[in-house]
Amino acid sequence: MSWGLHYLPVVTLVAMLATSASNGTGTATSVAERGARRVITNTIGMKLAFAPAGAFSMGSSDASGDERADEGPQHPVKITKPFYIGIYEVTQAEYRKVMGANPSYFSSEGKGKAGVIGLDTDQFPVERVKGNEADDFCRKLSELPEEKSAGRVYRLPTEAEWEYACRAGTTTEFSLGDSLSSLQANFNGDLASDGAKRGPFLARPTTVGSYRANPFGLYDMHGNVSEWCADKYDPGYYGKSAPEDPPGPTGGSGRVLRGGAWGHDADSCRSAYRDHSIDPYGYRTRGFRVVLSAWKELPASAPSAADAFDPVFQDSVRPFVQDHCVSCHGGRSPKGGLALDDFGHAADVATIGRKQWKLVRDKLLAGTMPPADEEQPPAEASAFVQGWIEDALTGIPFTGPTDPGHETIRRLNRAEYGNTIRDLLGVQINAAETLLSDDVGATAGALTLAPVQMERYMAVAARVSAEVIALKAGKPVHPEAHARVFGAVSGDGTSKVETVREIVGRLASRAFRRPATQAEIDRLSDLAEEGAKGGKTNGAGIGAVLEAILVSPHFLFRVEEDRHPNDPKAVRSLNDHELATRMSYFIWSSMPDDELFTLAGEGSLSKNLAAQIARMLEGPKATALTEHFGEAWLQLGLLRNAAPDKGIFSGFDDALREDMETETRLFLAAIAREDRSILDLVDANFTFVNPRLARHYGMKDVAGDGFRRVALDGGPRGGLLTHASVLTLTSNPNRTSPVKRGKWVLQNILGAPPAAPPPGASVLDESDAVVASGSFRARLEQHRKNPRCASCHRKMDALGFAFENFDAIGRWRTEDGGFPIDASGTLPGDVNFRGPRELRALLRGDLREAFVRCFTEKMLAYALGREVEHYDEPAVEKIIGALRTSGYRFSTLVIEVIRSEPFRKRRGRRKETT
Repeated sequence: MSWGLHYLPVVTLVAMLATSASNGTGTATSVAERGARRVITNTIGMKLAFAPAGAFSMGSSDASGDERADEGPQHPVKITKPFYIGIYEVTQAEYRKVMGANPSYFSSEGKGKAGVIGLDTDQFPVERVKGNEADDFCRKLSELPEEKSAGRVYRLPTEAEWEYACRAGTTTEFSLGDSLSSLQANFNGDLASDGAKRGPFLARPTTVGSYRANPFGLYDMHGNVSEWCADKYDPGYYGKSAPEDPPGPTGGSGRVLRGGAWGHDADSCRSAYRDHSIDPYGYRTRGFRVVLSAWKELPASAPSAADAFDPVFQDSVRPFVQDHCVSCHGGRSPKGGLALDDFGHAADVATIGRKQWKLVRDKLLAGTMPPADEEQPPAEASAFVQGWIEDALTGIPFTGPTDPGHETIRRLNRAEYGNTIRDLLGVQINAAETLLSDDVGATAGALTLAPVQMERYMAVAARVSAEVIALKAGKPVHPEAHARVFGAVSGDGTSKVETVREIVGRLASRAFRRPATQAEIDRLSDLAEEGAKGGKTNGAGIGAVLEAILVSPHFLFRVEEDRHPNDPKAVRSLNDHELATRMSYFIWSSMPDDELFTLAGEGSLSKNLAAQIARMLEGPKATALTEHFGEAWLQLGLLRNAAPDKGIFSGFDDALREDMETETRLFLAAIAREDRSILDLVDANFTFVNPRLARHYGMKDVAGDGFRRVALDGGPRGGLLTHASVLTLTSNPNRTSPVKRGKWVLQNILGAPPAAPPPGASVLDESDAVVASGSFRARLEQHRKNPRCASCHRKMDALGFAFENFDAIGRWRTEDGGFPIDASGTLPGDVNFRGPRELRALLRGDLREAFVRCFTEKMLAYALGREVEHYDEPAVEKIIGALRTSGYRFSTLVIEVIRSEPFRKRRGRRKETT
């Protein structure tokens, strides 16, 4: 059978969940387990993961190479009672909510606050908590009215529960690999294992949930972040512990490293059997997790989305991947860095594995995985897995630790550079003629700085500086620019040196988009003094300063400095100057204005965010957003390189090309200016034309000069997809290309780009004899009979043929080469449509969510200067939710992008995997 989960009714999914779930030991799950959600959130915001009953090997084996005397012998233990355990350690915010205090050393009020300036310490694990205080926390949490009414009882985990959760119910020694060392650890110390190099140790706690989850959905177990507590242990405990639900040791000393040691003395969090004594340091335990051991039965009829997908993943998808993929994409050195054996649950696929599993789906769809020389899976099984992946990626909500991503230092692109010079000095430069070309909307990593580009910047800086400082007949050549540089200085009693420093400080602060440091002012003031020597004027010295500022990295780049740039767990909020800069370059493609600078300097920008966004969108500079984002999103740069065959399309020239682009720019600006629904982008009842473009479209009664707004009468045109600009850039020089047009819609409208053509894919025969034999559609359908081509072309061609009535330069037609045009199409799920009008109706109706998500992700990526990743999913969902509430208003999208955590926060860099 070839179907995906989206063809199954919800009741079927629920039934599958209730009847096919197992606990990993071969026995049927209990009613309570079947009804349990995989992750729940309690009233203080704490997330807990469900751990079903199961069996595991407790302790370290003699062959582990890392065993300790107090951890043996390794023996089978059965956990008969399911439980929930905190996904993360108890955070400082959670502890404060329950206990009314925060004992943590590293907090915004603690003694170590200097080490965490700019970081959100509320999300750090609470520390300096004694064992009896941890017990008290569990008791008070259980007594909260909402928790008590839900029958929830909290306690600390037993030794067996802790180790079981660490190993995620597997029989392997460690759930995330076959060994651990201090190279992988990240505890609060500096002692490496014997013979090992120093690992990435931290001198302070770090944000919880910073590493990938284990198969139970638990973060930072096994040393990724210090577990920060100590236990009692009995050297003989493992030899005499009960085979079922062992309660834990009853005595012994206060040091234990169970579940795998790294040969160091750092305290490592384990179980309920904590040392309650106060050691010479004044405390013993540093952090803890809680277990929810009792709760009212959750209804089996309301499983989470992840619960509904997981049984099929375990029964069908995971075995398929095991049989056909992990021989290459698994183990210690997975091919291409793609380790598919790391994923134990459906939720992992849709969250931490989102990028990898999209690739799997695309490769299966294209028929390039498994490779042709490997045994191929049955076509039905492959199609089923493709459908499951697609449904899981759209059907399972992302839950995980906050990760705003890392924004690379970002050079001003050519348009931003010209606008910034304009707003800083009041001088217009032709950046298009002066600087090298770069892509508007390019990611930060793509905006490199080649030596030849730097030479151009230096030449522009010298010319601009000379023009601004120049005098003619004792008066400035550029009065406005001269006034902006020299401005009003302090009273008559101000010395020359003080006046120069005042000018330099003001100019540098504006240019660098944050207060200049004293060291920067000192260096630039020295430069001004040097430039004024030898009989030169004071203005010449300031000219040298301006020239230096305009080639400074702090001017050419948008710099956001981090205290811990290489620590991926060091998350911080932007300061107000950084936020003002992100906002201004997002909306204006230029520097912050005086009002933003003033609010940032007062530290009150965040408090006035909504009002400032509204002000910025209403001003004339806001057209930069639609102009530059539109160019990046719609790939309008391709139109400038389009070269339709003039022997076939004699009416096409550069003037018409410019008209096509102008229509699209005016249309986008109107959507933003009038705060229309973003759905109007794909289905609008108006556009903009001048007489030449109107004739091209066959419109009547459009006279006069320039562009004017015209109403569309419900005909075939409406929205961006029917603009001649888009239709031309998605065509071949001599004919239309349904393939290019369909691919463009998938990539830019539906957010589902097709995979690259498989090696050896055939090329369409376009010989004269073949062209005369039938319509283009018939020839393409014949080409599609190749099974290696059919899977991608099925959806791509259907979308492209909807626009086949528009020729290669966007004119309406009813025939192609003497053959009548068939503009009908069928999408997966037997969704039929004919022509552009019906497809536009689909995009506004059944396909609306796909378009809104795609447009949201494109806008967020443009604002951030990087691609949207799986950890951005919570932000994307929140933005989409706000859009639904507002009727999909354009302003809502901009406001919510700026309010989002990825826009307002940043973290250190980490090594990204493929």
